[in-house]
Amino acid sequence: LMNQTSVCFDTETTGLNPLTAELVGIAFSWEVGKGFYLPFPEDKTEAQDLIEELRPFFESETIEKIGQNLKYDIKVLAKYNIEVKGKLF
Repeated sequence: LMNQTSVCFDTETTGLNPLTAELVGIAFSWEVGKGFYLPFPEDKTEAQDLIEELRPFFESETIEKIGQNLKYDIKVLAKYNIEVKGKLF
């Protein structure tokens, strides 16, 4: 992820309310016709540990983030203390 200039991502969660939903997984794509899905563990501590590994990507100012429903995704990630930075589309 850190080698990309632009990445589309989408969170998959347990519900529609971003303030109460838990992460189930995150899908990523940076190439037409290819995508990757990262499932998250149900255990909150393990999920937090996994999202910490993605912090450099989400908080990078130089990687453009693209999403269908970024407001929702940003709110969900904020619950995990992740601040999404960079250009957003």
